[in-house]
Amino acid sequence: MKTGPLDYVLSGACVTVLLCLATGTAWAVSTNGPWQHSPYRVLLGTAAFLLAYGLFTALLLAMVRRFSPYPVGEYPMVSRQFTYWKLCAVLSDLAHKALRPFTTVFTKPLLYAVFGARVGAQAAFGGDAEDLPLVDFGPRSTLGHGSVVTAHLITGDRVVFAPVRIGAYAVVGVHSVVLPGVTLGEHAVLAPNSVATMGTVIPDDELWGGNPARPIGRAAQR
Repeated sequence: MKTGPLDYVLSGACVTVLLCLATGTAWAVSTNGPWQHSPYRVLLGTAAFLLAYGLFTALLLAMVRRFSPYPVGEYPMVSRQFTYWKLCAVLSDLAHKALRPFTTVFTKPLLYAVFGARVGAQAAFGGDAEDLPLVDFGPRSTLGHGSVVTAHLITGDRVVFAPVRIGAYAVVGVHSVVLPGVTLGEHAVLAPNSVATMGTVIPDDELWGGNPARPIGRAAQR
C-alpha cells in the first residue's frame, strides 16, 4: 500500500484533534462531580478518554461522509478516493482499538451502526467487518467467530470498493471471508472456512462453501 506525505498530514491532524477532545473530556469527567476525590478517579478518567476518543472519531467520520460519500468503484492507488479511504481506515482502526474494552458480542452491532453500517434488529457479530459504511447487515444476520467481511480489495496498483449485503437470517460461518460486492440472500449460509470471492451472490436459502465458495446444498429449513 502506497503511503505519501499527505496521508501522514491528514491522519496526524485528525488524530491530534481527537486526542485533544478525548483528553479534555477525560479531564472534565475525572475532576468534576462527586468522584473527583475518588480513588478510582484515574480509572474513570481512562475509561472516559477511550470512550470519548472512539465516539468523537465516529462523529468526525460521519461528518466527513456528509460532504464526501464513501467511495464505490475501482480506482488507482494515486487517487483522491484511495487517500480518502486510507484516512478513514486509520481513524476507524484507532477508534476500534480505543473502544475495545467496551466492545462485546452484545455491543458490537451498536458500534458498527455508529460507524456507518446498516444493522438490522438482533444481528449478532462474533467476527469482524471493515468499510462499515458499505456493509448492510439484515435482521438476525450472524457473523461467526473469526470471520471477516470487507468491502475493499487491493489488486496490483488498483483498489476496488463495492457494497456487501448480508441478508436477513443469513450466516457467515466461523473463519470465513466475505469480499467486496458479495451478497448473501435471506437465510443463506456461507460454510465455515470458506471464501466468498468478489461479486459472489449466494441466493436465498442456499448453503455455499469452499474457496472459492460454491453451492453445496440447501440451508436448513426455515
